[in-house]
Amino acid sequence: MEGQRKPFWFTLLDPNVFITIIFSIGIALILTGIVHWGTQLLDRYFPWVVNANKRLALQLLFCALMPIAIDLALVQYFFWLFRYDFEKSNYITTEFPLVKLLIYGLNVWYYLLYLRSQKTEVNLLKNTDVEVKEIDHDNKELDPVLTQVPLLAFHGSVGINNRLFHVRDLNCFKRESNTGTAFLKDNTLWFIDFKTDELEEKLNPKDFFKINRNVIIGFDTIETYKNEGKGGRIILKSGIAFDGSLSITRIRYSKFKIAFKEFIESQ
Repeated sequence: MEGQRKPFWFTLLDPNVFITIIFSIGIALILTGIVHWGTQLLDRYFPWVVNANKRLALQLLFCALMPIAIDLALVQYFFWLFRYDFEKSNYITTEFPLVKLLIYGLNVWYYLLYLRSQKTEVNLLKNTDVEVKEIDHDNKELDPVLTQVPLLAFHGSVGINNRLFHVRDLNCFKRESNTGTAFLKDNTLWFIDFKTDELEEKLNPKDFFKINRNVIIGFDTIETYKNEGKGGRIILKSGIAFDGSLSITRIRYSKFKIAFKEFIESQ
């Protein structure tokens, strides 16, 4: 309402001004939704922890530049619809900088949420109780198994949502397209920053087994298994949600059968 000399309440009741306000609110909601859902999709398929530079480029493209272009298109459509002259308006020099500030601010806010979740993860992991066996300091040679701290807690993320879960909540894990996915016992899935070999080293081999290069299965999720050529195939219990490969490679099959038998006997 810049330059208006009429009282504010009188200007606000002007039908043209009222329509402009409604249209502006609509555009603001659209832009906010684009940034929000765009960030969630990028969090899912291109998380910061996998490739920060690529994620930053995609964030700027889809959650900053694209909303700015959409805003210009919508505003120009509004001016055309009501036969206003966009070129003679002051939109580019008055309202448009505020719109860009809103869009950039939303992107920064979502990134700060991500940093906060990372900080929370570190604090929670520091406070996680971990059982460590006592070591005889008189011995010169220490057993590396005694000094290894087992991984008991994982940090998972989906979009802007974050979760710290215990290893006992883990059913299966798969690594695909440079992204690690944890499948939990409540049938939810969370992205975790682990490679298959890294996670295998930290899990208890009595409870989990790496059946192929991309998949780790919890023994308590397995109903049975069957021969498949020189390898095998896992058959999961009813209700277990998992969309990864269930094939056991030939070189792992014999070790799997022994480990699974020991697990069953220990129950």
